[in-house]
Amino acid sequence: AASRPVFNGSGGGSFFGTNLMSRLILFPLFAAIAATSLYGDALSPLKTTNFTPGWQQYETGLQQMGSGKLKEAEDSFKASLAADPHRMEALVGLAELATFRKDFKTAEDYLGKALADKPNNLGLLLTSGRIRVIQNKLPDAEAFFKKASAVSPQAIGPYVDLGDLYALKMHKSDQALKAYRQALAIDDKSVALHYRTALALADQNMAPAAIAEMQRAMALQPKEDKDPQIALDLGRMYLSQKQYKLS
Repeated sequence: AASRPVFNGSGGGSFFGTNLMSRLILFPLFAAIAATSLYGDALSPLKTTNFTPGWQQYETGLQQMGSGKLKEAEDSFKASLAADPHRMEALVGLAELATFRKDFKTAEDYLGKALADKPNNLGLLLTSGRIRVIQNKLPDAEAFFKKASAVSPQAIGPYVDLGDLYALKMHKSDQALKAYRQALAIDDKSVALHYRTALALADQNMAPAAIAEMQRAMALQPKEDKDPQIALDLGRMYLSQKQYKLS
């Protein structure tokens, strides 16, 4: 968390002496570029048995990648493409392998080929944006996330990715707040969304609203699995407002 960018948006700086936005996992890729952390969205609609040309080679490649046999996996994905040049799953697999090697240009090329066939695929759009975030190609990332939100306006993912991009990379807490609120309009039962919204409000120096959102995040947590950090952050909010007993 300490290595993540400081959330210092247009509201005049962090609401607290410490950086609460560093609590967020910006994208799955910031936790780890491993397994399907980055590419899970692109593959999520494809987890069904399929016996069309190239499928078996793709399945073999997945197993090899899971076992750490990356060169063998690459060969299998390429064999899958030889059987079916338009197999999106194999293109995504090759993009992921390129990402492991930090060969982001090659990863972008493979994702671009997949998007040429499926330009409105939500997972491909989000993944393409996240690849740009890694490289600090922030306007490009923003464009992909915005297109994803236009293609799937009832999907939460594009708004969360946009909000996190604005909050942690572009330092636009006002835009982050707008994106998180769009996500909340779709799902107002998400602890993570209320938490993000609270931090964005705090950065805009909107203390009462920030406290209300953090209280909502507290209330929505499962009784058997409460995150003590949310209580700590709410206590800090009360403290900043000199509400010592509540703190």
